[in-house]
Amino acid sequence: MEKKTAIFIFCFFILNLLQAAFTQLTGDEALYWMYWNELDFGFRDHPPLIGVIIGAGYTFIKSELGVRLFVAVANMGMLIVLYKLVKPAVWWQFALLVLSIPVLSLYGFIATPDVPLLLATALYFLVWKRFIENQTTANAWLLGGCMALLMWSKYQGIFIILFTFLPLRKLWWNKQFWLAALFGVLLFSPHLIWQATHDFVTIKFHLNDRNSDAWELKHILGYTLGQLGVFNPIVFVLTIYVMVISRASIHFERSMRWVFTVTLLLFFFNSFRGRVEPHWTAPLTLAAIFLICNYWKLHKPSKSIAVGLSAFAAIILLARVFMVVDVLPQLNRDFHRNRQKMEALHELAGERPVCFMNSYQNPSLYMFYTRGKAHSINNIDGGKNQYDYWNYAALCNQAPFFFVASYDHPSFAEKKVGKYSFYTKDFTDLPVLGKLYLKTDDWKWNATPNDSVAIPAWLINNNSYTLQLGLLQHSVVWTAEFNHKKPNEARAAVSLQGLPNSLQAGDSARVTINMQWPNLQGENKMCVAAKVDDLPATYQSNWLRVEVNK
Repeated sequence: MEKKTAIFIFCFFILNLLQAAFTQLTGDEALYWMYWNELDFGFRDHPPLIGVIIGAGYTFIKSELGVRLFVAVANMGMLIVLYKLVKPAVWWQFALLVLSIPVLSLYGFIATPDVPLLLATALYFLVWKRFIENQTTANAWLLGGCMALLMWSKYQGIFIILFTFLPLRKLWWNKQFWLAALFGVLLFSPHLIWQATHDFVTIKFHLNDRNSDAWELKHILGYTLGQLGVFNPIVFVLTIYVMVISRASIHFERSMRWVFTVTLLLFFFNSFRGRVEPHWTAPLTLAAIFLICNYWKLHKPSKSIAVGLSAFAAIILLARVFMVVDVLPQLNRDFHRNRQKMEALHELAGERPVCFMNSYQNPSLYMFYTRGKAHSINNIDGGKNQYDYWNYAALCNQAPFFFVASYDHPSFAEKKVGKYSFYTKDFTDLPVLGKLYLKTDDWKWNATPNDSVAIPAWLINNNSYTLQLGLLQHSVVWTAEFNHKKPNEARAAVSLQGLPNSLQAGDSARVTINMQWPNLQGENKMCVAAKVDDLPATYQSNWLRVEVNK
């Protein structure tokens, strides 16, 4: 690596450290900090590697800088590996592309799973190039290790592996490649075992819960236009131009073209089913840099392109300054108010646990900035999040806690501290159902409108505490929610026959769900919910597919 490139990468690293130290955490970063506090082989949304990276720095520095310390280190490592892979004709071309691509600056200091994914992608590309040129056993072991690193980082890593491999048919039956794949699976097996023992919760979340199966133009436009924010318009268009106007000269370049094109198209078609996050394509920026720099070795970039990229680099740098200096309202909301807001809330709550509604971000931020305890109760309007799987509900069950709602309602009191306003309610002995779970014997049911039915099920207490269900001074209302958040949604009253007075932690009881089918036609989805006093109703069962016939 030439001296000028080394200086550029080091200066970029220092910039990221300064940004990390003087920018407050986002809600997502706070959740990943919680990954470190509750470290496991897997979580509902992501694999755990980002939690390990955060913990490595936070162990030594108890601040935002500690959370992000090894994020900046990982970004620096990614740039070093990427430079070795690209080998640009002129160092400044590489630097200009890096500085003008928004996600490479953002993931230089923001702690998200995309950070280890970018590093793993750069390493995988470098080893993959070597493996294509020489299929030795040593390269196979390295390739398998990179495969595992991709998957431990983020599940999108599977697309990097598949779409670099598929265009090279000569490797389809290569025993060294399959040795690498087997080694990668072996290294990733602790997470696979975790998935199997947790009912494949992450797979169900990403394949079913995230998507609504409803076509909406906003999802398609959000993903498509979002790519201009991921790459910047010049880099995005230039990459496509390079692929159209030139042909791949080596097998590795074919892999880069495939992974760029097919991954973009895959997420585009998936946006017809529901929301697709634009930043899921962040690893493709590394393929774009390779393709552009490779093209520039033979065709120097025009002055207009250099000026345009310089302009984007300047805008990104200015935005980074505004993240530290409180100027713009949107950046203020995202990067400047969290500590002050949580400290204001702590004044109201005192030493009581704080229970938020429908938020994995707020309880994580509260625990980071106040060192207090917090939980999230997720109602049927918000769905589930990671706090449905942790044990923080034990802090609130039949004990005093401070509830913070996400909307105004007559049962909630508005309280203000400075410029911050909260809708709250004090609870003293409320049962928190948490991981109380109704599991029906069958996952599919046939019925006719207005039928009275009895559905056998197991009532399972997966909480760490005993639930008092029949001897309470609090009302518990059970309902069946049909097609929730869909145009044909409906609700029906439910009674549970055989409901025990109490259910100890880990125990289960045989119950029958008695109800009357609403007047719905065709296939429907049903889930049982429970509402305890003034708390919003929460999902307490698996989804049941109901075929309602005339």
